[in-house]
Amino acid sequence: MHLIGVKEKQTMKITLEAITSEHGELIQELITDPGIASVLNLPPGATEEETRCWLETSVLSRQKKEAFDFAVLADGDPVGLCGVHKTTGSRAEITLWIGKSHRARGYASGGGQLLVRCAFEDPSQEYLDTHCPLRDRVSERVSTKLGFHLVAVKTLPESRWSGEPLAFFELSREMWEVGRGI
Repeated sequence: MHLIGVKEKQTMKITLEAITSEHGELIQELITDPGIASVLNLPPGATEEETRCWLETSVLSRQKKEAFDFAVLADGDPVGLCGVHKTTGSRAEITLWIGKSHRARGYASGGGQLLVRCAFEDPSQEYLDTHCPLRDRVSERVSTKLGFHLVAVKTLPESRWSGEPLAFFELSREMWEVGRGI
């Protein structure tokens, strides 16, 4: 299994582990949380076959360098999922979901920092985008803590949040480097 970065936070170690075909049990465990299932476009409690298909698609997307999905681990235990998904040219969208029973422990911020660093390791990557429901103040705070700034509020009729206002955020490589003191 491939580990991406390590973020020490007090006494816990947060890591990102690249999703492979060996992660069926991990995904099955995490998608019992309807929020994580929704982010993966899987029904809550998806069957093993549905999970296997998602894993195959994830691995194929990684091989094509279109998307990179990771498990977020805290001291080796799975607490969530995240990913970098190429959109157009020098842009990519990041997604991050921490299971409900693991929230308010710094996993989103720590995992998000690793994910942003991972995304910007690609020299062609100039901008990262993310979004969340406007009512989701926790995700908004995590996004701004990672250096993202609000660029728009829109309602997308064809999304899993159909009819709900969404906050859209952006982070440029330049602003990320300034924030890191590079």
